[in-house]
Amino acid sequence: MPLKSTIDNYKDYLGISPKAEDFEEYWKESVEDMNKTDFTYTLEKKEFPMKDIEIFDLYFKGMNNERVHCELVKPKETKGEIPAVMSFHGYTSNADSIYSKVPYAYNDMAFLAFEVPGQGGKSEDNYTADGPTLYGQIIRGVDDKDKKKLFFRNIYLNALKASIILGNMDFIDEDRIGTTGKSQGGALSLVVASLNKKIKSSAVIYPFLSDFKKIFEMNMCEDVYVEFKNWFRKYDTLHEKEDEFFERLSYIDVQNFADKVDCNVLFITALLDTTCPPITQFAIYNKLNCSKDLKVYCEYTHERLPYSDDIIYKFFKKEL
Repeated sequence: MPLKSTIDNYKDYLGISPKAEDFEEYWKESVEDMNKTDFTYTLEKKEFPMKDIEIFDLYFKGMNNERVHCELVKPKETKGEIPAVMSFHGYTSNADSIYSKVPYAYNDMAFLAFEVPGQGGKSEDNYTADGPTLYGQIIRGVDDKDKKKLFFRNIYLNALKASIILGNMDFIDEDRIGTTGKSQGGALSLVVASLNKKIKSSAVIYPFLSDFKKIFEMNMCEDVYVEFKNWFRKYDTLHEKEDEFFERLSYIDVQNFADKVDCNVLFITALLDTTCPPITQFAIYNKLNCSKDLKVYCEYTHERLPYSDDIIYKFFKKEL
């Protein structure tokens, strides 16, 4: 199908998943909860055979008092306040190699890589809630009486907290911070940009965690979304709680944050993506009211997109 025809199919799509009536109040209170926590952090220097840069393990206490890990790469010498890029990894992954962050440090920018608790990195997971935890983190807390027990609520708040900690560092210009990531990382990038108005720009690739009901309707509950299918197979076989299930998940549905993003956004998608279907990504993109630029990889799936690292680097170099 030609590119224009494909995009035309998505250009007016705004998602079918619900948005809880108290969504705005829920997140206002959640950010207030985060602001009451301890913002102190520690830096542990790491050795790496690369001249003129410094690498640190950064740790802070998360929303469940867990030890959250980030990796900070920065120029050894800084003159005044410098810009920074904050990255988020994909579902189940980690902060990846130091080497991938070096170009930013060599060009007078800091780079902070956040690691989600309970996934592939060093962040602790102290999560407890009623309900199933076996099949994945998206549904963790969906059956708890306390709607603030959603696992991803706390992930979003931990990511937001990390962005504030970064902005508070004495060598960082808090008005020149960008967020980036692919899949889950793209989702976290946009959520942080919506909650932290200091974020200047965001570059995302095929963002995850959007339009959950559409995923279910399309019968695409495999791989990263298999926990949806297993939820109904194991815990709600007659779908008696289906409406309640999707309304609870609406608090972490990224499309519901999109209209609060004020910064410039570079949005990259792949039209053959069956992990994060493009239509669910356009539910986000079409709700963005900010300055935005769309890059489309027509013949690509949920995979590494060639030259995307270069495109994103040039975007931040111009923006920050």
